[in-house]
This record gives sequence, structure tokens and C-alpha cells, in this order.
Amino acid sequence: MVPRGVHDHFAPLLGQMNSRDCDGCGHKLHVPLEAGELTDEDKARLEQFFKGGPLYCDGCYVKAPSCGDCGWHVDTDHIAEHQRKEHCD
Repeated sequence: MVPRGVHDHFAPLLGQMNSRDCDGCGHKLHVPLEAGELTDEDKARLEQFFKGGPLYCDGCYVKAPSCGDCGWHVDTDHIAEHQRKEHCD
């Protein structure tokens, strides 16, 4: 919940920024602003993105293997970078 003035100020910006390219295939994806009717898989896919991970479309998410440490789906071309960035201190 935010004050009405803050909502009105940022609403147009959020409308412009609610799409992104899939990190796997490059197709344009709509990023939902509410979790309302998302499936559990869609929630996991978006949660991964919101926590700093890659954003994949349904097809790329299923194809990308999951990390044994955190469970994020990361394609094989980026798994070494993911391990270094997310799991090394």
C-alpha cells in the first residue's frame, strides 16, 4: 500500500516497464504486477527474477536445469557465472 500521490506518480512508469525480454530466447515477456492468478511454476519463475536471477519464458524455464544449491533454473551457458555470483563468498 502506498499513498495515492505516490501511486499516481509511478503508475505510468510501471505501465511502461512491465515487460522484459526472456533471458533464454529473447521473446518479450509481460511481468505481472500482481500475483493473483499465477500458477505455482509462474510464481517460482518470477520470484527467481525478483531475487536477481534470470527471467525465462515458460519454455526456457523448463529447459534450464535447476541449480543444486539454490534451485534456480539457469541455462548451462551461465551456470558457472551463477555459481560464482550467487554461491561464492
